[in-house]
Amino acid sequence: MVAVRVPLQTANDINATSPLDILWHRRGTNVPLYTAYDKHRSVSILVGGSPYRHIRQPALENHEHSPDENAPIPRVSTDDVVPAPASTSPPKPPPYAWSQDSEEVTVVLPHPSNTPKTHINVLFSSQTLTVLVQGTDDTPRYVAARLWGGIAPSSSFWTWDAQGAQAYGLLTLHLEKHHAGTRWPYLFDDSVPASTSGQTAPPSEQVPETLDPSELYAIRESLEKYTAALQEAGGGGGASMGSSSLTDGEIDEEVDAAVGTQTCITWVTATDGSDPAWAHVDWDVPFTVLSTPLPGISDDISLVVKHTIDGLSFALSDEDVANGVPVWTHLSTFSALAFVLASKRDTRFTYHVPSKAVLAFEGGGVGYGGNLYIYRGAEPKSNLAKQAILKLTGSTSGSLLGAGAIRKDEESIILCLCEKELLILRNML
Repeated sequence: MVAVRVPLQTANDINATSPLDILWHRRGTNVPLYTAYDKHRSVSILVGGSPYRHIRQPALENHEHSPDENAPIPRVSTDDVVPAPASTSPPKPPPYAWSQDSEEVTVVLPHPSNTPKTHINVLFSSQTLTVLVQGTDDTPRYVAARLWGGIAPSSSFWTWDAQGAQAYGLLTLHLEKHHAGTRWPYLFDDSVPASTSGQTAPPSEQVPETLDPSELYAIRESLEKYTAALQEAGGGGGASMGSSSLTDGEIDEEVDAAVGTQTCITWVTATDGSDPAWAHVDWDVPFTVLSTPLPGISDDISLVVKHTIDGLSFALSDEDVANGVPVWTHLSTFSALAFVLASKRDTRFTYHVPSKAVLAFEGGGVGYGGNLYIYRGAEPKSNLAKQAILKLTGSTSGSLLGAGAIRKDEESIILCLCEKELLILRNML
């Protein structure tokens, strides 16, 4: 990604051969899902499938090498080899321990016992695992690390045991296998090339399975009361499980996991492309975005994120701008939004109008048309919400290419660009 300054000049003043004024470079693994500029903090927000790292490009094009820079490559003969002294320090322990049975994989990670539970961020997806702990620089971080096999996110959970006088507590992950009976040779899949975003665990961090389950017996025994308490309390104490009883018997793990886009947030100083002083690694925590703002509808920065089967609408607040740290405000909840979007297999775009509605546009194609699904938010404690379906494209219009909005007086007009037609939707919001 490249940010370029374009001066506002007349046609006569523009020099077609003049170089672009490049402000900064950023690089990620894919195209951003959403970008915006926060004028209050003078930063840009990049929302995409990976963090976007700063690229420093040294000026080497006009550099001339001097003879002093050319040095012979040293060659070491066998006679010059001196054996290294034996190390007296104990070997570094592995970053984690793990065991498995036919239905579950158990992973144990040590962390300082004074770590608050609120500083632990664990996210499960059907194929990846994210573990980030604030304030611990010497412990491993896993950002969307690809697991060897699939898991059931809604049935997986984690516990944190930091009782006693021990220096380290135990963060235990309980991963339910998607295919029961399949034996995992490793915890992480190191066949996927490592990217700059740290999305896979390096092969050097692969740890053999603890084959003897008795070695984890003491750990499991100490955590048994926590697991029982979680089940009795309905998922409290840091467990990532539980969903509405309305979906009992209706959940399909593979379909639900595909809803939305797993994303990270990157903040960039608009002037020079540097990281803001308040930015830290915790922004790398991935989350699932269900919807981005409808283009042209508003200058406000907002996102609809997935929470179990619901969609939570958040907007970037203008409060506490002096400190710079972004504050997200919860605007509304679109009940069961993720659940209903899972049944839409031809969704081309999903946009929202903050606090009003989420618009799911189907692409359509030759021989069949696409629909526009409008999901409106419900009032607190309300059992009903208004929804609408509008036939959008057909054989005469072709597939949907893009959607946006313009404002005329107090009215918002939705524009849908198709292959053969431009559709104008009025009085929809």
